Amino acid sequence: MVTLGFTGCKSKKSVEKPDQGAVEAPVKKSIERWVVTFDSEGSGPDNQAIRLLERKMVEWQETYRWELFPERIAWGKEGEMDYCFPINQFSDFAPQRLDALFKETFGDNPRVHWAKVPDCPHKPRSQERY
Repeated sequence: MVTLGFTGCKSKKSVEKPDQGAVEAPVKKSIERWVVTFDSEGSGPDNQAIRLLERKMVEWQETYRWELFPERIAWGKEGEMDYCFPINQFSDFAPQRLDALFKETFGDNPRVHWAKVPDCPHKPRSQERY
């Protein structure tokens, strides 16, 4: 005699964990930055000014013995660019010296602007949708 046994499929109940409270995502702490923006007024950015900033960064390294590591963000269709220098990479004297360096280097150039801001103002062009 053959006995057949049928067993039903049992579903596994998900084990619920006791409420551990809502876990909040860490808040991104903003870092104050010096941002140098190379704007365009229909004719592209001032490429000589960009090269001049690159040379000044090399001079800075030679003078103060540390390298500047700005985030370079190409954001415009005509080559507009931001150089974002996190201020936390400097000692106390450096932000004032950077401001003096920018004034000396760019003076009243209408296509170059700099300011202290909490974050880089532009997104890289590759991340924007047109």
